[in-house]
Parts: sequence; C-alpha cells; structure tokens
Amino acid sequence: PEDYIEKETLFYATNRALANLGYELKINLKRFNTN
Repeated sequence: PEDYIEKETLFYATNRALANLGYELKINLKRFNTN
C-alpha cells in the first residue's frame, strides 16, 4: 500500500503544479493582451 500512497501523492502534486502553471499562463496572457 505504501507505493499506492506515493503514486497518489505524486499524481496530486503533478496535478497541482499543472493547475498553478495554467493559472500563471492565463494571467500572463491576459496581461499581454491588454497591453
């Protein structure tokens, strides 16, 4: 069960990282479009 928890944690961390990256990209694109 330990590697199951590890996989879940890794998946969650990757998911959060991608979500944060997408959020940053959206903000940057908005800023770029307004100028």
